[in-house]
Amino acid sequence: MVCKGANVIFNCSVADAHPMELTYHLYENNVIVSNSSSKGIWNRTMTTGGKLVYRCKVTNIIGTVTNRTASVTVTVNEPSSVLPITMKVVTEGSNLTMMNQSGEYACKANNPCGDATHSVEIDVQFKPEMVKLVVSKTTVCQGESIFFNCSANSNPVVHSYQLYVNGTLVNEVHSGGVWLRTMATGGVFVCKCKVNNKIGAAMSEDVTITVNEPSSILPFTRKEVLEGGNLIVMCNVSGIPPPTVFWVKKSNGERTNGTDLLFTHIRRTQSGDYTCIANNPCNNASETVEIDVQFKPEMVKLVASKTTVCQGESIFFNCSANSEPAIHSYQLYKNGTMVNEVHSGGVWLRTMATGGVFVYKCKVTNSVGIAMSENVSITVNELATIKTPGNSTLAEGENLTLSCQVSSDQFPSVSWVRVVSGKRFNGGYLFLQNVSRNAAGEYRCEASNLCSNDSRVTVVDVQYVPEITHISTPQTLNRGEMLTLNCTADGNPAPTITWTRLSNGNIVNMPLTVTGKEYEGDYRCTALNSIGTVTKVTSITINRGSCDEICSVGTTCQQFEGRYVCLCVDENTGGSCGMCVL
Repeated sequence: MVCKGANVIFNCSVADAHPMELTYHLYENNVIVSNSSSKGIWNRTMTTGGKLVYRCKVTNIIGTVTNRTASVTVTVNEPSSVLPITMKVVTEGSNLTMMNQSGEYACKANNPCGDATHSVEIDVQFKPEMVKLVVSKTTVCQGESIFFNCSANSNPVVHSYQLYVNGTLVNEVHSGGVWLRTMATGGVFVCKCKVNNKIGAAMSEDVTITVNEPSSILPFTRKEVLEGGNLIVMCNVSGIPPPTVFWVKKSNGERTNGTDLLFTHIRRTQSGDYTCIANNPCNNASETVEIDVQFKPEMVKLVASKTTVCQGESIFFNCSANSEPAIHSYQLYKNGTMVNEVHSGGVWLRTMATGGVFVYKCKVTNSVGIAMSENVSITVNELATIKTPGNSTLAEGENLTLSCQVSSDQFPSVSWVRVVSGKRFNGGYLFLQNVSRNAAGEYRCEASNLCSNDSRVTVVDVQYVPEITHISTPQTLNRGEMLTLNCTADGNPAPTITWTRLSNGNIVNMPLTVTGKEYEGDYRCTALNSIGTVTKVTSITINRGSCDEICSVGTTCQQFEGRYVCLCVDENTGGSCGMCVL
């Protein structure tokens, strides 16, 4: 008897044989199980359990013998063994052989050949239980985030988690059971989670989360109210929990509790910015409203840069007023009449072109009403402007009065000055009697007052008849010579000079070329202007020889040795052809 896996030595022998060269064969249960052996010894590992019958066969060249009656039985015992057991899965409450609860169970076996054991896991499964939703915060402000963690006792493990808010699935199926959610909406929310495994599903208990909304205030529009009126400004506030609300005036920090800001018979001093402030655990909010207490213009004042000026000077006018709302137009009035277009700035620059006394005032307008300033008187002194006649023309011996008229009546100083000599004559009138030509020339009128100096020049033109101051003496000329007769004359206006040949009364133009006897005689110089005429006479005498008038064509009359002769000219040669003495 051996255990499976043990080695057994088999020895086969014979008592006698001849020849002794033997071959041995081993049979197991009548089946040869080994090659022949020359010694009859085999070492076999017993790999199969049970009872095995062995015998051997011996052969030589003579024959074969088998020990059929002398067989050997070998009992091979197998070691203990247990077949593998698969994991057993059962739903809680069901039946399972050899099982009373989940866990690992071992099956053990032993015999003389050895011990054997094998374990099996029994998995008792159930749907989730003890489901619990845990949150990082149960009270938050709007916009904050919360971690949600859903857990459960479960076999098999949970394969999906779902989050519900107010009974509605608000997140996709989640494999981990953890969510980070931003609480975008204020309010009270009931949250729970649902877990699922392949056996079933289960819900957690409710978890209540309060999401507080930050304080907020609707924006304001600018408030306009007439002085003396009533006004209520409401602060529209929202938030969870309801905020605490109060008003603060920016200028002085004055505080008023509540959402409503009430004014009765409002005064202009109550104008300004007011801030509504609301706060709750989540934040502080504020909005500012401008309250504009309006009234028509008052304390209107017109200021002039000068109240006394000279004609032509400029004055700045500045119109101002206390007003709410602001002035939208200014108007300037002179002597009750508007003299300038509507102006947005209330400043004018006016040139005072006319002398006199003028009353100015300004009118201001805003959207509530209008108002006038007090009167402002402006005195405009005229310039000392001279108004004189033009130039004067008279005949010698006549009388003349020069008048210097000044436009200004503000006590001007007036005088006349003869320019050529600088002699001054006080007063606005200059009397000239029996005027001679020496009185002609420029006379300047000068005037002055506090505002200016002025001067004007008048030209006095004394006219008189011409007077010939020079005439050429009588002249003696040779035939063919050129002559210019000179004649000059004085007169005003300047005279014109003409020459007349008395022999025929013809006007003669100078210079005069004397070519013959006909130019001999008296010539008259005439000087003429608008006042009168004067004449003088001179004469021309012509020297002549006997050939003056008889030299034929082709000859010239020349003086030769104290006589006049006709010189001939050869027409063919151009030379002298002889001298014809006449």
